[in-house]
Amino acid sequence: MYRINVLFLVILMVCSSANASPSPIRETNIPDYDYSQTRSIVLYGEDDYVYLSNPFEHAAPSMGARVYEIVLLYIPHLQPLAMPPDQPTHVLDLMMKDSVGRWRLGQRLYLGNPWLSDGKSIALMKPAEYQQLNELLTKRYQVGTRYEIDHTKTLKRIKKSLRPDDWLTQDKSVYEAVRRMSVREDL
Repeated sequence: MYRINVLFLVILMVCSSANASPSPIRETNIPDYDYSQTRSIVLYGEDDYVYLSNPFEHAAPSMGARVYEIVLLYIPHLQPLAMPPDQPTHVLDLMMKDSVGRWRLGQRLYLGNPWLSDGKSIALMKPAEYQQLNELLTKRYQVGTRYEIDHTKTLKRIKKSLRPDDWLTQDKSVYEAVRRMSVREDL
């Protein structure tokens, strides 16, 4: 009986991890990120993804800018705690360009009910803001052009030596990102 239960749990874990796209990044592989470097946002489905626009080029109410505004509210509140055991409702990759112009994975974010995580830290969200973000992402996924996920499996994080010259610490980058988005909205 014990063997059957263990076998069932192993099969269940394999099946549930097969549905998660993309796979979680180990905590030791998650460097701090400059949030002012984000150039596009990738929203994952089960086996495909859609793009959200550059949040700095297209002011709200564009989807990318609105999503990023909510995300930036919670990044300063990330605490070094493990992700909850429940599966995230959405997985986002923040994409950037390195100093030689190649696309790189900047940060992977996980959105759950009602929390936001970068894989090593977590911030609890206000339920209304989680609901709004969840609805925005669900709607975008439903109407967006979907691409095969194979392309994203080769994404690499940026090496320190290839960071752009204007790279900021994570704390300062959030304030710079908010400032840049505010300036864009005032135009």
